[in-house]
Amino acid sequence: MPPKDSKSTKTHTSDKSSYLSVETDCTRFVGLSLVLDGDPPSPGDWIFLTIFNGSVILEEKWQNGATFEIGDLPLNLKEPYFQALIAEKPLIFLVRMGGGKGGAKDPDPLLNLDNRAGATVDLLPLILGEEQIFIQVPLVYTNTGLRTDFSIEVNALASEPLQEDIGKIPLLITMISAHCLPYARDGTVYLGAVGLDRVTAPISVNFGMSVSTRAAEKIVWASASNARQAANTSLNVHNDDIFIPEDLNPTKTDECRNFYWNAMNRVLVDPELLKTRLSSTLLVELAGAPRFGKIDVRGRYMGFIDAAVLLEPGQLGVTTSTKLLFYNESELPEHTDALLELPPSSAKASARETNLIVDEFGHTAYVVLRFDLEEPLTPKTKLAVLFETIGLVPPEGLAAPVDELEVEPPPDDPLIDVRRIRNEGGALAVHKELSALACRGAVPMNQGIKRTAANRLLMRVRNRFLLWIFGGQEFDKGREASEMVAAAFRVAVTGNYSDGTANAIGWAALHTLHHLNENSYAAFIAAKKMRKSFELPREWKKFVERWIETSGEEEVFWIPTAVASTNPLLIAAAFFLCLRCYKFSEKLLDCVEKGCAMRGNRFGLPTRLCPDVHYLRAASLVLRRQLDKALEVTAKGIKKFGPSAIMSQMQATCLMCIRGWDGECENALVEAEKAGAEICPFLLLRAALGSFMSNPKGAMQRAALAHKMNPSAHSALMIGRIYAKMGEEGLAEQWVAAAVKSEPLLADGWAVLALLAMHEQNLDKARTMLRTARQVGPVSPDIDEEVKRVMEIVQIEVLPESLVKNLCLCDYYN
Repeated sequence: MPPKDSKSTKTHTSDKSSYLSVETDCTRFVGLSLVLDGDPPSPGDWIFLTIFNGSVILEEKWQNGATFEIGDLPLNLKEPYFQALIAEKPLIFLVRMGGGKGGAKDPDPLLNLDNRAGATVDLLPLILGEEQIFIQVPLVYTNTGLRTDFSIEVNALASEPLQEDIGKIPLLITMISAHCLPYARDGTVYLGAVGLDRVTAPISVNFGMSVSTRAAEKIVWASASNARQAANTSLNVHNDDIFIPEDLNPTKTDECRNFYWNAMNRVLVDPELLKTRLSSTLLVELAGAPRFGKIDVRGRYMGFIDAAVLLEPGQLGVTTSTKLLFYNESELPEHTDALLELPPSSAKASARETNLIVDEFGHTAYVVLRFDLEEPLTPKTKLAVLFETIGLVPPEGLAAPVDELEVEPPPDDPLIDVRRIRNEGGALAVHKELSALACRGAVPMNQGIKRTAANRLLMRVRNRFLLWIFGGQEFDKGREASEMVAAAFRVAVTGNYSDGTANAIGWAALHTLHHLNENSYAAFIAAKKMRKSFELPREWKKFVERWIETSGEEEVFWIPTAVASTNPLLIAAAFFLCLRCYKFSEKLLDCVEKGCAMRGNRFGLPTRLCPDVHYLRAASLVLRRQLDKALEVTAKGIKKFGPSAIMSQMQATCLMCIRGWDGECENALVEAEKAGAEICPFLLLRAALGSFMSNPKGAMQRAALAHKMNPSAHSALMIGRIYAKMGEEGLAEQWVAAAVKSEPLLADGWAVLALLAMHEQNLDKARTMLRTARQVGPVSPDIDEEVKRVMEIVQIEVLPESLVKNLCLCDYYN
């Protein structure tokens, strides 16, 4: 071979009749220049071939640095025939060992056993307005797909560039695989095709034989698939969620007969015709045949694939599937013929009772295809339109929803509205501030105090939780309301895409809404995005903490974070229960039970039900005070899944709410603790209250755990009361004092401090504490009874009730 710096140039004039089937204006052509780079893998003669449309247009010995000019490819870029040809067929390069049959004499040069390496070049840019394609193409080994050390510099130049829009868009259709096919003889592969009647002529889009494997990494050109991995495109094998129609329940396993094409065909289509055609299913046809030799049909099947997901706003691609039926010519759509050219005898009607195909495992046979566009058929809905649908004016600047909204204080001097504080969520911090003011007596509400309180309220009124609350309450109130809810849910998932938990909840809500409205395409898209969001770091616990901080609402009877965070629909149901959207939470649970979270997921993960569904249903009933039903649901969950930590906890909660604290509640709580359940602080405090007189040490453990989980004035008070029972008056006073310091309006705390003072014979202090207790609110009956009993013993006198001064804001706490 010559050294690298020596180059030889050869010019070839192609015979158009050898690879084009129609006459064309030869004044319009594509010039092709090829430069070979690198040495072949071993010594000897190596032949370089260039193939287009099934014909060899160049055959020369490989020489490093050799240049070949093919200056007259008669491809009229303005003719629809050539546009379709270029869209479907790539330029193919092959390198084979010399000494064999010449490429021009091969029945199919792609099948030659001497082929060792190859590559393809896509000429589509030339019909999309590009004047030139210049690319360095690495050659890959035909049997492994690995790169070789040699490549080709390709320069394709249009003599007359296409200026006008061709009026069509590329549609890529990839036949991926077929699964659970019945038995066929060894050596059987499958031919595949899909019909685009009323869109293309001819209507059949073919994909060749199923010669790929599950381990393939690249999609191949269907028109060049006989070249094995030399026909690779730049597209990776698709790993995407699959749209599964309602009448299919795929259950493939590794033992099933699975066949793979991973082959792509591309057609140019009128977008309006395609939109109309995709409103109904497309015919798919498969036929078994031997890999080599004469065609011998070994099973012929058909199906009707649904690609209408592409009609949804902003969609560029979808992987979809359909069940397979035995081929029956009488069931072909009107004005549609067979897609595969096979012997007529293979089209006769089946004598079987059903056309449905199952394998020996009872699994339904099905096929998977993918459709891709370069631009959506339906534009993505603009955010301003979504706001208008909700009935809101689109905000200026950042339009994405936020968890908290920082606002500047209003210029005027707003008054603190007690009713507003009481009714609006997010008043926890304001409540604490006003409580601190109230315990000091009459304090003038100056400018700074009023501004601080009002500002804290305003920070919590324009977040995304409000959109979800609106949707969760209005979703079932008619078509117009449903459209508004869909827009609200859609706005809620815009903005920060890094918050995986929040976005997973938002897309789960959208999926459930579309599922209820029987829009399976939009439901699939939402579920797909839900799963994608859920692949980000899961911070369910932090998300709940953020909600509590924002809203001031904390759950008492159940623990949201106890719900398994492995299913996005499940945590969405839990969160909508936090929002008190009971009906919508139940609809989310219905989707959990139907397996929507995993149906069609790209990892092939199965749906696994768990007792968490019953836990949430029981919690919902408890919150609505339907306690007997809640206990019944809990019992069903335990019967179905066996004893579990969360169900034991819910059982104890239900019993306590129904019966008050008794021996059965104690037993249920002990069982929950043995099961490792995370007991809600309310239940721990109630258990401590019910047992501290008889078992103060056990009660102390529960009260301390409740305080550790959720420090509060009530847990501190409980610990103080237990210390008092144990005779530790000093520790008792410290804990109760801490309780009233954090919650000055805790009447029970002041009353217990009065009891401790009376035990110490500090009657002046006792009188002060009792007066404060009466001022801030009613005292619990058990503490009030104890106070009266001790007062009789120590003979303490206090002011009559009529002389106790009422504090401002007392209406708020009634």
